[in-house]
Amino acid sequence: MRRIPYILRNYIVDAVALIVLGLVLAIWPEYTLETIFKWIGVGLIVLGAIKAVSFFAKKENRSVIGLPVGLVQIAVGVFFVARPAFLVAFFPTVAAIVLVDGAE
Repeated sequence: MRRIPYILRNYIVDAVALIVLGLVLAIWPEYTLETIFKWIGVGLIVLGAIKAVSFFAKKENRSVIGLPVGLVQIAVGVFFVARPAFLVAFFPTVAAIVLVDGAE
């Protein structure tokens, strides 16, 4: 019986967080999306750097595709950080294509 209030509290916290996120997206849509794309870009740069460094650090079990994937992640991350407005302009179209494709 004690789990029900705990689960209910989690649902309330999730609902409040999603309401706040929805309000932020409704009030500042372009700025919010630009910030999200910049954070995704930083994440891609970090992941690509880790993949590239681990390629050179590990002598055994070295994947042939590890270095190219890491370099592509870094390049895409730099693009996300440098041109978030470009991505924001195409985001509705890409999101619509993904939703239509998923509906099939």
